[in-house]
Amino acid sequence: MKIVSWNVRGLGNPSKCHAISLVLLPLKIDILFLQETKLDDPSPNFFRLVGGSFLSGWTFVKAIDTRGGLI
Repeated sequence: MKIVSWNVRGLGNPSKCHAISLVLLPLKIDILFLQETKLDDPSPNFFRLVGGSFLSGWTFVKAIDTRGGLI
């Protein structure tokens, strides 16, 4: 089982989401934990952009102002 935890320092930029996806896809991980996303309400489209085809589900905790946020 492969587990990845990553402090991403914000995911508001689509190019950063794509770059993260390119790093994660070849790893074939089972569990992904992203912290400091700084997002308060990501869309399902956002999760497809970051997770690609390997993401089968998610849980999300909102950021407060400019701090926090977990996926």
